[in-house]
Amino acid sequence: MKIYKSLLILTLITSVCSAQAADTDKTLVSWVTLNNKAIKGGSVLTVEHELQFDGIVYAELGEARWMAGSDRWGRTNKEQNEYAREDADANTLIQMAIVYKDDSVTIYRNGEIYASHKAKNIDLLNKDGNIVTFGIRHTQGNGRVDAKIEDARIYKQALSQKELKQLVPNKESSIKAFAWWDFEGDKMIDFMGRYEHSVLTSGAKLKDGKLDLGRKGLVIAGAEEVVARKSSGIVHDKQNLFETPVMPENPPKTWLTYHLAHPGPGKASPGDPNPAFFWKGRYHLHYIYKNH
Repeated sequence: MKIYKSLLILTLITSVCSAQAADTDKTLVSWVTLNNKAIKGGSVLTVEHELQFDGIVYAELGEARWMAGSDRWGRTNKEQNEYAREDADANTLIQMAIVYKDDSVTIYRNGEIYASHKAKNIDLLNKDGNIVTFGIRHTQGNGRVDAKIEDARIYKQALSQKELKQLVPNKESSIKAFAWWDFEGDKMIDFMGRYEHSVLTSGAKLKDGKLDLGRKGLVIAGAEEVVARKSSGIVHDKQNLFETPVMPENPPKTWLTYHLAHPGPGKASPGDPNPAFFWKGRYHLHYIYKNH
């Protein structure tokens, strides 16, 4: 009986671990040409749920380098000096993929390993209300990528290197995708029907069977009500506005001539004041403090 119970417990533990691994495993794939490599900090495919996201990000931390973008860089390797700089011209289509398997993240470029690191991966695909973005890194951030995307897809499993090399843009794979766009026609369609509604804005457009993001374009795809809420919180620049602050001729005598900052430690700096107010005979000053 004791042996039976031990085997049963071991089986349950193994099942739970396997289920957890399967939930966090996923693969992001995008075929893309970069129009202007100087535009940086954007994504060619991101999965986002509330404040968490994973994405194929270009040049956020390292110039002309691809990376696995994530919230607060929680699943990102910030040491990217050894990453190869992107040298493809604007006419060269490249396949970028990120495979999340167990506790590892591996980036592939044209089916070859580009970089790999350890990370505590999270489940995003099973979260209700998750969305997909193109162009912008995530809906709470900034950065863009000036690119044309030929095909983009998500798999709810970790594809092998061989399986990645067998993928062909605009052609259905033998492995069923979780989401898939080929950007043909005049409407964005996820063939899997999961991300049914899309908003293209800030210059993003479908043209010649590609998603053309331009310099500022972004796309949000998902359930209609979630997309509406997420897109409403983004400032969509219609033109570049350049302004230079100038001191007025007669500044008010009450203007501060010094700057207050939290002394630290660590990430607390610069920690700008936010807000300051007077209440019941006493001045109160709060600081932005970056801490989990």
